[in-house]
Amino acid sequence: MKISIISIGDELLKGSTINTNLAHIGQKLFESGILPINSLTIPDSEKEMRDAFDFAFSLCDVVITTGGLGPTADDVSKDIAASYFGRGFYEDEDSKANIIERWNKLNRKDFPARLLQQAKIPEGAEPIKNITGTAPGIWLESEDPDGKPRLLIMLPGPPSELRPMFDDIVMPRLRKRIENPLKSKLFFVAGMAESIVEEKMQPLLCPELSVAYCASPGNVRLFLSSADNALLRKKIEGVQKIFKKHLLPENCSLPVEHIIGLLRTKNLRLATAESCTGGLIASEITSVSGASDVFTGSVISYANKVKTDVLGVAPETIENFGAVSAECASEMVSGVCEKLAADAGIAVTGIAGPGGGTKEKPVGLVFIAVKFYGELVVKRYNFSGTREAIRIRALSMSINMLRELILGMN
Repeated sequence: MKISIISIGDELLKGSTINTNLAHIGQKLFESGILPINSLTIPDSEKEMRDAFDFAFSLCDVVITTGGLGPTADDVSKDIAASYFGRGFYEDEDSKANIIERWNKLNRKDFPARLLQQAKIPEGAEPIKNITGTAPGIWLESEDPDGKPRLLIMLPGPPSELRPMFDDIVMPRLRKRIENPLKSKLFFVAGMAESIVEEKMQPLLCPELSVAYCASPGNVRLFLSSADNALLRKKIEGVQKIFKKHLLPENCSLPVEHIIGLLRTKNLRLATAESCTGGLIASEITSVSGASDVFTGSVISYANKVKTDVLGVAPETIENFGAVSAECASEMVSGVCEKLAADAGIAVTGIAGPGGGTKEKPVGLVFIAVKFYGELVVKRYNFSGTREAIRIRALSMSINMLRELILGMN
């Protein structure tokens, strides 16, 4: 099975929308031992879409498209696909009922008839149920002029609709069609730069093993794949020996998920005190389902008065060392743990820029303090980049620092 992915939408080419769907589909396919042959990004244009179908089906027997299935005038993918395959339409009653039901749940009046255009399915195709939206996907099997089977899978553009549709319905059906899948393994390496991960992997490399790296804030995704299952198992053991506690457990893809799991098993509590990150750390923690089991709260101590009056930072600490200092960060984390009755804590204070820096304390200077029971660690960092980049780096570093402290990696 050879797969091509076509992403459809003017907004993707203009840069106004980031193509997260392509990354998600590619990752899920890889996890099942499938590597797509190529990907194309095209505008909402009949000519471009027909050309893309011609090209993709000349190389692949399965083509997956994203976008263009909605009810607006620029959602033309389904009409073009039906014309390309010489199909008419039928109205799918289940899809129609889903559209009407979702509209009624919004307590809106004057149902727009154009929404029912989404219930039109090309003849001979199956609708793929949309559990979070109104536009069903399309599963269309056909044959090329030489009689060879080919499959078109059309998915809606919104990630919240595409992901459950692809993960829960499309992927299980595709797995059944795989004849000789690659064996693969995905690791998440926390608290280590991509270049260091790559360097440490050198002793394990061989021609029969495919290795890929993908860095994101807080961790590096490490992909291994091979047609040789025994070889892959041996390399997996090698990765586990090299990276040890830097590897996130099987059920975690983010360091913060691991922290929450570690604290939950011990019935412990977590709190944060944030200055330059302004709540980013608390947001990262509460993005994880079940965070309420461990997270007591956060103090956004942007002003020095909040640091002293709420967190209990000594005024002389700020006077002698400044609000951006190791001493202030240490007192912030101790104060928030005491005030919010937490066993673990994170505190961050720094200069995110673009203004506010000095020669002694430049933009990008950040102090991070983490505490676990009676042990406290504070570190100084000099991050570079934009204001947003500095704040995100402070977020990811603080999470990894606490994880390492809990695991005894310091």
